[in-house]
Amino acid sequence: MDMSSLVSGGAFQPHGYCLAWDPFLVGADVIASALIALAYFSIPLTLTVFVRRNPTLHFNGLFAMFSLFIFACGAGHVVDIFSLWIPVYRLELSVKAITAAASVATALTMWPLLPKATALLREYHDTAASLRRVNAELQASHDALIESNERFRLTLQNAPIGFAHVALDGSFLSVNSSLCEMLGYAEGQLLMKTFQDITHPDDLDQDLAYVAQLLGGERISYRMQKRYFHRFGHIVYIQLDVSLVRSADGRPLHFISQIQDITRRIEQERALEQRALTDDLTGLPNRRAFLDAAARLIAQAGRGGSVGLLMIDLDHFKDINDTRGHASGDQVLRAMKDIVGPMLRASDLFARLGGEEFAVLLPNSSMLHAREVAERLRRTIETAGLRSADGRAVPLTASFGVTASEGKESIEAIFERADRAMYGAKRAGRNCVVVEAAGDTPATSIA
Repeated sequence: MDMSSLVSGGAFQPHGYCLAWDPFLVGADVIASALIALAYFSIPLTLTVFVRRNPTLHFNGLFAMFSLFIFACGAGHVVDIFSLWIPVYRLELSVKAITAAASVATALTMWPLLPKATALLREYHDTAASLRRVNAELQASHDALIESNERFRLTLQNAPIGFAHVALDGSFLSVNSSLCEMLGYAEGQLLMKTFQDITHPDDLDQDLAYVAQLLGGERISYRMQKRYFHRFGHIVYIQLDVSLVRSADGRPLHFISQIQDITRRIEQERALEQRALTDDLTGLPNRRAFLDAAARLIAQAGRGGSVGLLMIDLDHFKDINDTRGHASGDQVLRAMKDIVGPMLRASDLFARLGGEEFAVLLPNSSMLHAREVAERLRRTIETAGLRSADGRAVPLTASFGVTASEGKESIEAIFERADRAMYGAKRAGRNCVVVEAAGDTPATSIA
C-alpha cells in the first residue's frame, strides 16, 4: 500500500513529510507538542508577574516582545496538533507569520539594548565588588569592635582598683572583681544592690548632691572621699571618681565609677595625726593637743559654764636627772601618767606640755573644785613612793597653779594666769597649790 492510498483511506490529513501513522507515534507527537505549548505559555505568564512585581526594570519592552514571541511559538505547537486531523493550513501559516514577526521584532529590540544591558551587568559587578569591600570593612570594624570591647572588659575586670557601671537610679549594672573583693561581695550579690545601700548615711547626702549636679549639667565629673559598708559590716574608706555617660543627643545613660580603697591611707594619716598630738615619752596628749582641746572647752564654757585649769611642775626635776640619770628622769615622767590618771574623771584631760611641766583640764569645774583636785593630786604625788631602776627611792613633789575660766576669756589669758600661779607656788617653796582668779592676788595653799 502506498502513501496516497493510506492518506485517502484514513482520518489523518496529508503532510509534506513522511509519517507512518502509527497510533503510538501520533500520541507521542501530540503529548510532546502539548507539553511544549504549555511550557511556552507559562513563560509569558511568569514574565508578566515578574514585571509587575519589579516596576523599576529597564527592559519592560523587551520582556513584552519576548513574551509575544514565546506565546506565538506555543500557539504554533497547538496548531500542529490540530493540523493532524483538521486542515488549518492558513491558521498555521498565520501563526508562523506572527512568530516570525515577533522573533524579528524581538531580535531588533535586543540589539540596541545590548550596550545598556552590558553597562547594567558591569554596574552590577562593580556594585557587587563594592558591597564585598563594604562587607569586608564592616566585618573588620565589627571584629575590631569586638576585640576592643573584649580588651575593655578584661581591663575593667582585671583593674587593680574598683570599676562599676551604675544606672541612673544608683543600681550597679556591672562591677569588676577588685570592687567585689574590696567590699566582700560576690558579683551577683553586688549587682542586686545600689550604691545607696552600701554608702555610709553621713556621706550619702553629699554624694547625691554631686549626682544631681552631674545630671543637671553643672559638672562633668566629681571626686569625693566617702565610706562604704563592707559585707561583714566594717567601714571601707574609698576615693570615688564618677563621670556621666550621655547619648549623642545629650540624654544621660549611666555613670562610670572608679573606686580606690584608701582605708590604709586614712588609718596612716590618723596615726600620724595622733602621733603629732601625743607625747612620745608618756603617751599623754602633748601641748598642741591640749591647747586645741582647751580652746574648744573654754569657748563652750563661755556660753554658761566654767573650766578649771591646773598647771603642774615637778619640783627639783633637774636634780633627779643629774643625780639619778636621765633614765630615772624619764621613768618619773612616765610614772606621772599612772599617778595622776586614776585620780581624774573620764572627761578630764591630762597632758604633758613639755619638760617636767604637765597640765590638767577640768570641764564643768568651779575654782573650788579645781583647787580640791589639785590638793589631792599634790598629796598623791608626794606619797607615790617612786623608786628608780636600782631600787632607790625617788622623792617627788610638784607645784600647782590653779585657775578657772570666767566668761568669754581667751585661752591665752587663762593659761597665763595658771602659769603665773604655778610660778607663785615655786616661789612659795614648792610642793604647794597657788590659786589665782581673774583680777585676784594669788592665794597659796602650802603643805
